[in-house]
Amino acid sequence: MSIMDDLSKFAKSVSSNASNMVKKSGEMIELTRLNIAIQAEEDKIKLAQNEIGANIFAKFNKGETVDCDIIEYCNSIIQVQNEIEEIQLKITKLKNMHICEKCGQEVGLNTGFCPKCGEKRAAEESVPKPDIEYQKTEENV
Repeated sequence: MSIMDDLSKFAKSVSSNASNMVKKSGEMIELTRLNIAIQAEEDKIKLAQNEIGANIFAKFNKGETVDCDIIEYCNSIIQVQNEIEEIQLKITKLKNMHICEKCGQEVGLNTGFCPKCGEKRAAEESVPKPDIEYQKTEENV
């Protein structure tokens, strides 16, 4: 075998491998595109499921009848919402603020009127010092 024959075989091999790589790359791109399309469709399903849940919870909050299997989930949501409100109240107190009873705006404790709605602060709301104690637990570490 001559060097020319070896070079020719090598060139054919390189060409064949390059063609295979181009083909495989194209297949990979198409697989990625299809997987992205599947993910987009699954996201649509999740959004629809969330909307279903939100609509059922809204009915529950209005006192409308909902499936008895759903009531436990709705009660869980209410419990979590209450916990969030308690945490937000602690944050407000730590910031030396209070929440306007009329509009919900955060207002400084030394402010007599709400800057958003003009509501006068209730007289019984003296300037309390935050009595919040931060306790280091496994949950907040």
